[in-house]
Amino acid sequence: MKIPFLIGIGIIPGVTVAGIVSKYYQPNEVSGRWVFQGIDIRLERNLARKIMQTWGKKMSLKYKEENFPFLEEIYKKIVANYPVKLPGKLHFLRSDEFILNILPTGDAFISSGAIKDLDESGIANVIAHEFSHLKLFHAQEHIGYSRPITLLVAWMSRNNHHTTERLRTYLLNSRYNEQEETEAQELTKAYLAKTKYHETHYNCLRSAN
Repeated sequence: MKIPFLIGIGIIPGVTVAGIVSKYYQPNEVSGRWVFQGIDIRLERNLARKIMQTWGKKMSLKYKEENFPFLEEIYKKIVANYPVKLPGKLHFLRSDEFILNILPTGDAFISSGAIKDLDESGIANVIAHEFSHLKLFHAQEHIGYSRPITLLVAWMSRNNHHTTERLRTYLLNSRYNEQEETEAQELTKAYLAKTKYHETHYNCLRSAN
């Protein structure tokens, strides 16, 4: 009886670890590499909504927000091909600064300075590329905490405004590495293939800014 008991005891940690891995580690749909996702989609959208109440309002007040039907049409075509329905909207800011942020809610903050040298397909590529980073959860790979601390902070952020403010950095200021840029561009191709727009060299354009 001792051997089956010991085997059973040995299996329990393995099952526990497997459960944790299956919950917080997911394969990247482009490259297949396993990545840590400590923040689920629902919480990430809640974080985005709180960011909209603070950072988003400040951006709209600091810069002149305008209607830009040409950009709006491109944005809507890209969003229409996103696999999940997003409630956010486009926020076009009249500024020479390079501003390009797309939140998990679909709210996109794009400045005139970010698209001034791009044609129609170039703009579509920029938007689709950022949505690809969003879909692949690349920003979560740049959270400045260890993985256990990330899970703790994620849990705390549900009811703690201060923690939410600390977490917003990863959604607004991520700098992607070469592998993430390559993965995003591969997914971008799939989004653009469903539209009239063609692929451009977005990585080069981004690095130049």
